[in-house]
Amino acid sequence: MGVLSFLTAVPAYASTWNNGDVFAGVSSGNYQVYDNSGVFKETVNAGSGFTTGCALDSAGNLFGTYFSNSLVQKFDATTHVPSSFGSGFATPESVAFDATGNVFVGNLGAGIREFDSAGNFIKTVIGGRVDWFDIAADQDTIFYTDEGTSIHRVSISSGPLSDFTTGTASHAFALRILSDGSVLLADNVNIKHYNSTGTLITQTYTTGGEGTWFSLNLDPNGTSFWAGNYGTANFYRFNILSGLVEVGPINTGTGSNSLFGLCLKGELTAAKQSITLSPATATNEAGSNHTVTANVTKGGKPDAGVTVTFTVTSGPDTGTSGAAITDASGNASFTYTNTGGVGTDTIEACFVDSSGNRQCAKATKDWISTKTITTYTGQTTQDFNDPATLSANLRDSSNKPVSGATINFNLDGQSCTGTTDASGNASCTITPNEPAGSYTVTASFAGDKSHKPSSDSKTFTVTLEETTTTYTGPTIIAQGQPVSAVLKEDGSTAISGRTVTLSLTTGENCSGITDGSGNVSCTLSGYPLGPNTITASFAGDAFYQPSSDTQPVLIFANLSSGSFVLGDQTVNSASPTTDLTWWGAKWWKLNDLSGGSAPAAFKGFADTTSSPPSCGKTWTTDPGNSSKPPASVPSYMSVIVADSISKSGNMITGDTPKIVIVKTDPGYANNPGHAGTGTVVATLCGK
Repeated sequence: MGVLSFLTAVPAYASTWNNGDVFAGVSSGNYQVYDNSGVFKETVNAGSGFTTGCALDSAGNLFGTYFSNSLVQKFDATTHVPSSFGSGFATPESVAFDATGNVFVGNLGAGIREFDSAGNFIKTVIGGRVDWFDIAADQDTIFYTDEGTSIHRVSISSGPLSDFTTGTASHAFALRILSDGSVLLADNVNIKHYNSTGTLITQTYTTGGEGTWFSLNLDPNGTSFWAGNYGTANFYRFNILSGLVEVGPINTGTGSNSLFGLCLKGELTAAKQSITLSPATATNEAGSNHTVTANVTKGGKPDAGVTVTFTVTSGPDTGTSGAAITDASGNASFTYTNTGGVGTDTIEACFVDSSGNRQCAKATKDWISTKTITTYTGQTTQDFNDPATLSANLRDSSNKPVSGATINFNLDGQSCTGTTDASGNASCTITPNEPAGSYTVTASFAGDKSHKPSSDSKTFTVTLEETTTTYTGPTIIAQGQPVSAVLKEDGSTAISGRTVTLSLTTGENCSGITDGSGNVSCTLSGYPLGPNTITASFAGDAFYQPSSDTQPVLIFANLSSGSFVLGDQTVNSASPTTDLTWWGAKWWKLNDLSGGSAPAAFKGFADTTSSPPSCGKTWTTDPGNSSKPPASVPSYMSVIVADSISKSGNMITGDTPKIVIVKTDPGYANNPGHAGTGTVVATLCGK
């Protein structure tokens, strides 16, 4: 790769600092910023003099040491504007952070000074000269150099410790502790690698033409490090395992002897355990599952056996939580189901590091409404006024049933609701009240906090309801007697407010409106005597089918007053063609009574009866012609059947156990010499 050269002019602070960005401390108070592939991004400046070491805190703020001005400057992560940090420095050269966020500054003239994150001085860890240092994984031991030939150690809590190693052969400058406890050291002529016990590993790092390795820092990828050459102002990225150059040379363009320090955003050090959470953002349909994986590293290497707690700290699923232990890859996963509906969850994964500090990483999850599919599955036809079962099935976009959802059903303004079961099915019942015809039935889901609305429609046919019309009037009808019928649906439920017509075969008829019980009654326009047929009919309408009922009837007449009489034994023994005498001089001889013979004075007419004559009543009459029989008789008339007739003085008395209908023969006259005869054609009442 060719040498890259840049001017030292300071551009506007416009770039975003990303993980892996490299910061090079050069002359004139500048830090040059490059991306991880070595492409220049910008220069930030905080004054004159030359800068050396630098480091970025967890918030992404850049801390730089201004060696020649004895200052530490803090560049804001967003605006890149510098501000002074801390005090009491004497030619500061290096800076680092512990896991709590405290800031440590190495000074040539003031040792290592500790500050809190706000810049308040805490203590001097060690006095004297300190050039470069790093904090070990135990968060208590600091490894440092003083440009001699040793790597020294000091305990933050208890003071100086034995040296890590001695006899580095040249000038010990910048150093970094790896996750396995080994140490990389910029030792002027090359970069040396010591194992965790301080023994030099044979592998060293350098490249042709470079002889003053001064600065060094670790790449976030965990497999590489960056090193800078003070004399040539070149810097490189080396692979730790192979020793090969991966990026570089990159030249700062600031001339010889001007590259004093390197640092990286997201740098990995042995002093840090860290946690990341992925995916950082994700979008899924509400009601589904989501899995996040936390990765815990220590110095860039997987940290197994760490308990990670997961908590949804805000959003629709706030309070959902779980825990898992990191595996050999440092991973711990957490899966939860969205039950809170649409919105954005913030998920926090945390662990307690080796120093007892809680470290966390966050991710967000956007839950969006799930599409739904409503399918109408119910009846598509039913008779008017008969219950119809409306049903539907509700599923999400993954074809999974949606339970506990309300489905609204509508049929031409009629509505009902049902709740979906575990299979996504819902149903309810509507009784169509529309006229027969085609309508639209709709099943609709209004949506909820997790699901989008959906609906489905089908054509629904309302058919005419079946009816039954039944003639309920008498089948032996007296002239002028009302006739009746009843109208019902499906043979059971009364239909009111409909017109029913009753008509004889001979044309006489009448009609009426059914009442609340479905009944109708009316008087025919005429009553022709004799056998006939009566029909009760409903013509149908927009709701009901037509129906009718036809019955044979016999129409007779009652006399205007009184009644002729027959003997019970005579009637009982007669055939349908037997002519019986109901009036005449010999009535008492021609009619047998079970109660004994009738008096000879009785000629067959009872002039005083109930009106009209009815079974169970008694009657009286005068003897002979004094009973005043009618001048003529109808062709079909009612006749009393008596089983006992007696005379007391001028009063004849009889009973009425039975009444029959007699078809009269011609020849009757109202004197006993002209007998009245006929055949019995029906029984009106009695036995």
